[in-house]
Amino acid sequence: MPTGKRIISLLLLCGVLCGCADNRANAETLPAANYVSRTEAVTTTTELFTAVSTEGVEASAQGIETTTAETEAITTTTTATTPETQATTVISQAQSSTRPPLAPSATDNGGAAKEYTNTITLNGPNLVYTGESFNFTYFISHRNAGRASVLWQCRGDSGSIDENGVFTAEKAGTVELYVSDISNGLTDSLLVHVVDSPEDVDFITEVNGIPIANKTYPVPKDYNPGLLSETYDAFLELKLAALNDGVEINFMSGYRSYEEQVEIYKNWNEVYSDGQADRVSSRPGHSEHQLGLAIDVNSIEFSFADTPEGLWLAENCWKYGFIIRYKEGTEEITGYMYEPWHIRYLGKELAKDVHFSGLTLEEYLGIDSWYRIENFVFDEEIE
Repeated sequence: MPTGKRIISLLLLCGVLCGCADNRANAETLPAANYVSRTEAVTTTTELFTAVSTEGVEASAQGIETTTAETEAITTTTTATTPETQATTVISQAQSSTRPPLAPSATDNGGAAKEYTNTITLNGPNLVYTGESFNFTYFISHRNAGRASVLWQCRGDSGSIDENGVFTAEKAGTVELYVSDISNGLTDSLLVHVVDSPEDVDFITEVNGIPIANKTYPVPKDYNPGLLSETYDAFLELKLAALNDGVEINFMSGYRSYEEQVEIYKNWNEVYSDGQADRVSSRPGHSEHQLGLAIDVNSIEFSFADTPEGLWLAENCWKYGFIIRYKEGTEEITGYMYEPWHIRYLGKELAKDVHFSGLTLEEYLGIDSWYRIENFVFDEEIE
């Protein structure tokens, strides 16, 4: 590379990193009232209010702070209804035969075939609600010459599992589920928590080692990791790549605590008096932002999807370990309206697999997303 071009490249890189550092130190957490979406199905009516400026509110345990912000929120009306899928004996909404296997890919990045010893792994979610049943058959990763018959066992008195891998949760407590390959005796186990209510969850639900937060799987109130370093480092890489392609992806909002989500959800309920708030905002304790693995970028308008930045993000974010979490037309699966600005960090390999599967994260992992409690009751101590 000629000396002049090398110097220009170095200057550009320094400028990008400095800008990202400034974003991290001064990233704006959007005023809750500004979380009003505009869709093809909504009709703009009237201005609600102007968000009060805020200063010095910590947005992350790693020092991300909000800056003074004044934004106008606009109320919207919608004719859409909220689909609520009720529990069935066996949860099957996302457990379809089209879901990719949870086992590692058969090839590495170079395309060379990987070699595996005989293994059997149980990857399912570690949370089931009392009175519900869950089919764990879909969560076996199996590596051998042929798919042998398996034997299921349950140790613990909080539930039982049948010969087909369907676990029925009977009372609160924990059980250890075992699956064995009859042909070679290989066994794996999974500790499963049975809870009566989302309020009883004091752990992070994982599926195949992936932390999950959605309407089914809550996050404990006191879980405060801040924006995880791997999430922010991946975002910096994404931002630099976007700049090299001539577009600018800006950090808007990262980690949010339980208490911050309370205020956001409150304001949404003031905007939507007809119960539609659950379509556009997570209840406290159910937000991916509290995991420290989600980032909102640039703009919370649906029109962002059609901008050069939005198009670039949708096409390229997987290369840096992110996915567009709430895809267009998937509200009945994810529980939320389309959010082209919301990206979730998964790591490069998994993000690639999910992106090219064309599935939502719920579909890919074989889980569902709907609230087990009809209405959220605000804690007076927090108010």
